[in-house]
Amino acid sequence: MPRKRKTRPDSITRRKGLYLEYFRPAEPEVLSGTPPGVSEEIDLLRVLIRRVFETADSSAQTLEEWVDVLSALGMANIRLARLLRAQATLNGSDGGMAAALSAAISQVSRDFKL
Repeated sequence: MPRKRKTRPDSITRRKGLYLEYFRPAEPEVLSGTPPGVSEEIDLLRVLIRRVFETADSSAQTLEEWVDVLSALGMANIRLARLLRAQATLNGSDGGMAAALSAAISQVSRDFKL
């Protein structure tokens, strides 16, 4: 039997993307203002960060579980910052923004190595 396609509202189906089929129905709406570039990867990572936090919020109970969640979220945010920096570079944005993002990534990396 053929697999039934999920139907989505027009505003969502107009949005194209490699990962669109993996988003839940409300997620593309939340991310609709993301600029072009590596935006699909940025959107996907933001959705996954949100899902991890939602899952942890409802299931993590011990300090050790929360430390693991925070570690995963920290690494995901480092990757998100790198994608945002790459997007800024691709868009030819001001070097000041790239420098600020680079400094933020370095600081977060140092914080996680402690």
